[in-house]
Amino acid sequence: MAYDQDTRALQEELRKLQQDFAFTKKEVADLKNNQLRYPVDANTQRIIDGLVDTRLKSILYDTLWRKTFHWYEPFDAIDNWDAVNTVVDPLATGAAIMTTAGTTGSFATLARRLLNYSAVNPFDYDSSFRVSFYIKQGPESSTYLLVVGDGITGAAGISQNFYGFTIEDGKLYGIITKGDGTDTWTLTNQLATIKNKDTSGESYVLEARYYTGVKVDFFVTVYPQSTTQVSQLSSVPVATLRSTIPRPSFLNVQDTPYVFSFIAGTKEDVVKDLYLHDLNYIQRLDLQ
Repeated sequence: MAYDQDTRALQEELRKLQQDFAFTKKEVADLKNNQLRYPVDANTQRIIDGLVDTRLKSILYDTLWRKTFHWYEPFDAIDNWDAVNTVVDPLATGAAIMTTAGTTGSFATLARRLLNYSAVNPFDYDSSFRVSFYIKQGPESSTYLLVVGDGITGAAGISQNFYGFTIEDGKLYGIITKGDGTDTWTLTNQLATIKNKDTSGESYVLEARYYTGVKVDFFVTVYPQSTTQVSQLSSVPVATLRSTIPRPSFLNVQDTPYVFSFIAGTKEDVVKDLYLHDLNYIQRLDLQ
């Protein structure tokens, strides 16, 4: 009796395996019927590549248009910017020139007021910031600030709220505020040494990539004057600063009155300056 039961069990298992095998054969046959029976020729491959490329471009463009806010500022004018000791020179130098007075503690400032409310708070959304510049007087005994957000805080009781870069006596650092109302700055290790363009021929591109509530990655590119030198291109961040900036959902004049802030300051009775060439900013949005 036990033998018969084992036989029937084995027969049932065999029947199930035969069914599975028949189903697998059918699936394989269907796949073969839907496959090309010969290699794709070069012309067909080009057509397929073109269709995929066109579709991907359409998807990417539509996604970028709906899901990002982009700001490009060539500094050929500074309308709607709060400017102190700053002028634009689009024809001769193509720059906004920030120049301090020749007395200790003097500052030049340039800050973009928040007038466009499609620019939502960069501390609640991923964003990236890139600025190019050079220095002709300085940078020894000087302080410079190039940031996204409010680095100036003109109104009493408004805390500084920003991320970006600072240069102290020629030493470049990545910087971020904690965003807790204490005006506490957090610095990276030194990223680079900034030099006078008249003596070094160097100009710079700085980039900071902010990942909401997680970290900021900092990049530095140095462009030497000599065409025989190789620029120090940074394909990986030169530093990463992990920090959070818990802020309200939208920038407003009570919270953070400026979208971008630039400062040049002197620590001695000598004029200092900063030549800003362009600002490029992109930020994630949640538009549908």
